[in-house]
Amino acid sequence: MATRDLTAMSERLSKAGVRVQNHDGVPWDPGMSLKAIAYEPRSNLDRETVVETERPTVYRGGRCIQFGHVIVGVPEKGQDSGTGQH
Repeated sequence: MATRDLTAMSERLSKAGVRVQNHDGVPWDPGMSLKAIAYEPRSNLDRETVVETERPTVYRGGRCIQFGHVIVGVPEKGQDSGTGQH
């Protein structure tokens, strides 16, 4: 039932010209119109990447009405191999 309600709400917002943008997986660029609320080292990354959208960007009629807040993953440097050396 909750899924049906969310789908109906999403359809109504879309008809009203509202678009919600999630940024997960997008390569991070400091010039983006997003606020990085945290940076987290991640071993599986080779470049800065948005790993979680805390608050999506919302557009209405093509204008941004809410800027997104994201967590940016950064490649780990000098992973510890268990020897105490990096």
